[in-house]
Amino acid sequence: MSCPRCEHCQIAAFERAAGNVLKQVTIAAESAFIALICAEVASHYGLTMERLLGRSQTPRVTLPRMIGYWLSRKLTTLSTPLIAKCFGGRDHSTIVWGIQQVDRWMEERPMMASEVTKLSENLRRRKKTAPEIAVA
Repeated sequence: MSCPRCEHCQIAAFERAAGNVLKQVTIAAESAFIALICAEVASHYGLTMERLLGRSQTPRVTLPRMIGYWLSRKLTTLSTPLIAKCFGGRDHSTIVWGIQQVDRWMEERPMMASEVTKLSENLRRRKKTAPEIAVA
């Protein structure tokens, strides 16, 4: 039970509010980093952002998109539903499935694993040097 005058209750309310603000700042920073991941993946595979985030289901687009899912999950703390929002409002199960596909492909295809690892390392470096992203 909280009372408006009790110092303990005021501190507890402040801590809850501060925690909520920090969570929102973290989500915003991680979402901005996913935008950077999308831009990097689109550029690497010769796609536009619109194409990467669009509804096309051609392999030329879906493979890079799934790599974007995988990188987003590995390089951020966001849940798959939040990652799905960043990728054009897809269903979170699509994100989970795409991540599983990339994991499997990376085990089976060393060249692909090397390519994705290079993208991941480059993005990790960029995340560390970008102050607006390094909040989380």
